[in-house]
Amino acid sequence: MASQTPSSTSAFTPTDRQIRAAEAVLAANAHEQAVRPLVETYQRMILEQHQFKPSVTWDNCPGLPEVVLDPNEDHYLGPEDMAVYMAECHAARDALGLVVSSPDHCPLLEARSKRIDAENALLATMVDTPRLAPLAKARLLPGGKGKQAIATLLSAISPFCRADASKTVAFDLARPGTPQPLESALEP
Repeated sequence: MASQTPSSTSAFTPTDRQIRAAEAVLAANAHEQAVRPLVETYQRMILEQHQFKPSVTWDNCPGLPEVVLDPNEDHYLGPEDMAVYMAECHAARDALGLVVSSPDHCPLLEARSKRIDAENALLATMVDTPRLAPLAKARLLPGGKGKQAIATLLSAISPFCRADASKTVAFDLARPGTPQPLESALEP
């Protein structure tokens, strides 16, 4: 989002804490958007390569896929298949140079967690503005209204943010050095 000079007649002037929190959300969103296609690509490639079948534990579950090809359905994998899948995901992650806080973590889940933490921190800053204080509990609103509240807050605060806030990825995507292309990272 481009930085604008806030109008002196603006109905809402965010605090510095609210501006920094909004910038953190913008950076976390940018990080998640950068990591998501990389991780989902290698996850799908691994699942496609192995053609894992769902564990027998799920046999009585309606709508069960014949083959697990969607990373969002990896919970259907049995322990042995899950071990293979996770080992290959970690190898692909490392070959791409994606940084995680622990060797057994997924970069996409970490990015998503950081975004959610940043959004919660933004909502928490609303207590600084009495008329917006109820938004501090917006995560508890039903039917996607929490996401709508965050989008509305970002829309109201982003004109006060630094111009590069959404382009500043506060979290390292890759370790120093040149990461390998995705295809070569997945070669056996």
